[in-house]
Amino acid sequence: MNENDLMKESSFELEYNFLAERMINYGNTWLYSSNLYPNKLLSNDIDYYVNTFLSILFPFLTVQGKKEFQNLLPQFFEPQ
Repeated sequence: MNENDLMKESSFELEYNFLAERMINYGNTWLYSSNLYPNKLLSNDIDYYVNTFLSILFPFLTVQGKKEFQNLLPQFFEPQ
């Protein structure tokens, strides 16, 4: 993402290591936090958790990266 100017340079040495750990932790826990086991998991639920996962990256994106993100998920930016 850095090579394509989609992600900002890190502000401190371990910033992106910490980001990766947050993403791994979220990825490892969303299934059981979604009540998968007692309930049926619907595709809307999966979309929600995937979009939540992707949104972790948003604050770290460049202007170009944010445009790409908005193109990928325009519903996040539509007035409600």
